[in-house]
Amino acid sequence: MTTASSAITTGTRSRSSANPRFWQITFTRTLIYVILIAIVVVEAFPLAWMIITSLKDTHEIFNTVLPSVLKWDNFSRVWVTMNFPVHLANSLYVTCLTVGRRHALPARQFGEASDYARLD
Repeated sequence: MTTASSAITTGTRSRSSANPRFWQITFTRTLIYVILIAIVVVEAFPLAWMIITSLKDTHEIFNTVLPSVLKWDNFSRVWVTMNFPVHLANSLYVTCLTVGRRHALPARQFGEASDYARLD
């Protein structure tokens, strides 16, 4: 019975705040989270800017940060004016061809890669 109780107290003692390893792990995890949050902010900023700008009026694009009125009709205007369905279909076509070529012939692509590895 004493071995179980000593193992429990040893386990709790190693997690105490006086342990330098505890502070090292805590500092490392905190630093990792700060770096990850900074990366998320830097990566998400252009997306947020694009969405906010797409809801602005033409005169507000460079003059204000937030739109005074949300212009949801900008999306329908782009859909019609820029012939967006044709561009979307073209992008889907190219994507399907690229993915199809990449996954339809894996044996051939593996063969090409193994040709460079030969040491004849």
